[in-house]
Amino acid sequence: MKKKPNLTILLSAIMMISLICGTALAKQPAPPPPAPVCGGLTGTWHGTEPGDMIWLALHTSDSLDPAKGEMLMNWTWINPNLIGGADNSLTPGHGAWQLNDDGMYDFTWYAYVIDSFGTPFATLRVSGVASFNPEFDLAIPVDCTKVWIYYEFAGVNSVVGVGELDSAAFYPGPIGLAYQSRVPMVVTPLPQ
Repeated sequence: MKKKPNLTILLSAIMMISLICGTALAKQPAPPPPAPVCGGLTGTWHGTEPGDMIWLALHTSDSLDPAKGEMLMNWTWINPNLIGGADNSLTPGHGAWQLNDDGMYDFTWYAYVIDSFGTPFATLRVSGVASFNPEFDLAIPVDCTKVWIYYEFAGVNSVVGVGELDSAAFYPGPIGLAYQSRVPMVVTPLPQ
């Protein structure tokens, strides 16, 4: 007979502890909503670095990992002083991007400077960080149609092959801030 009251007391104690813990958990504030997700850099972008460049860019994502991908930069306008004079041109920029641990995107692209005869004579590298947050402040709400870009130009006065890009001695160039806006898609209905 003594076992029955002890079992009742034990079950009552377990129920009381469950009620207290359940009430304490229920009174905790709800966690903050998750930060908006912009879907990464994948898409078509219009960019500008005030005074030096205007471009259209295509950023694709890796088929196995959407947190990294490739980029293709097509120039709309380039300041002639940036590439050594009005007779020179710049090939499209080709590069890669990847999400870093801070929720921003590291990137690097390369292009070749071409003279008036169509001969490449210099290699340009641009690398930096891109963020959906203005001034790279993760506390500020994001606008998924705009990306702010901190960049650093570097160059070599020769044509550097792909196999030597990581070991070439690039000289430092300008650094600065640019931005890109996502190009909107317009759906035109088919005629009826």
